[in-house]
Amino acid sequence: MELTPEFKIEVNEKNVTDNIKKHLVSLTFKDEADDKADSLTLNFDNLYKRPNYKDEIKVWLGYKESGLYYCGKFSVQITSKNQNSLSVSATSVNFNGNIKKKRNLSYENIILPDLVKKIAGRNSLSYKCNFDNVFFKHLSQTNEGDLHLLNRLSKMYNATFNIKNNALIFIKKNKDDDIVFGIDRKNVSSYSIKYANKTLYKSAKALYHDTKTNKVESVESGSEEPQFVLNDYFKDKNEAKQRVNGVLSFLNTGIVSGSLAIAGMNIIAGTTLKLKDFAEDDGDYSIKSVTHNLNGSGYVCRVEFAN
Repeated sequence: MELTPEFKIEVNEKNVTDNIKKHLVSLTFKDEADDKADSLTLNFDNLYKRPNYKDEIKVWLGYKESGLYYCGKFSVQITSKNQNSLSVSATSVNFNGNIKKKRNLSYENIILPDLVKKIAGRNSLSYKCNFDNVFFKHLSQTNEGDLHLLNRLSKMYNATFNIKNNALIFIKKNKDDDIVFGIDRKNVSSYSIKYANKTLYKSAKALYHDTKTNKVESVESGSEEPQFVLNDYFKDKNEAKQRVNGVLSFLNTGIVSGSLAIAGMNIIAGTTLKLKDFAEDDGDYSIKSVTHNLNGSGYVCRVEFAN
């Protein structure tokens, strides 16, 4: 069955869809993973009235036959008008508040979920975090924004970190409870997959001070060469083990990357992409971004992914 692309738009809580349909040329929504803001670009004919700076736009996409899904709330940042057209650029509301404000704070004897909860609370966000075994005796946030701190910690512990629809998400990568989107080759209109010339580490090692033996000990993840050795010394075996497991996965990301185009669908950045019938490239990848484009020709998604 052929589906009919559809959308809904609210500006400052008012449904303006019918009026926008008379003037809209194209709609592009880019859904980003990690610490990048989602973005929205609307292109109109020049008869549409220029919106105001920081007007709030809510967007839904989908099809008449199967319904719409919510994309998010955006704040107008730039408008550009000429004799032929009006272009409106907006970014995710979640990234326009205090979350980038630089702070000088220290955290003592705190587990990672409580830290995420604290940061979410002061930024008026809900949260999700499943790192229940990560403990910080001391952690400094020196002249650093909450966004930067969370991104730094996500790399240390190989976490998926993003902010979606007023929720701060900080979860373990590649776990059974991940959202997985399976894509068959027959449904893809085009694709490209690249293998980079990058060192594939087979193992990693971290050193820590054993207070019982008063000696420097080591903990490893994997057992083969090449091996990456962390320069830091950790306070105990548990902390060293947490870091060494995270760093090995992080070091090996980006060896394989690619993109594909598919008919528009509710596919989400920061989740897992499972490729099927792509021969040697079959397998699981992390979705880095999804660009949704709706115009007179239809509704298409472009998915950027990496291992």
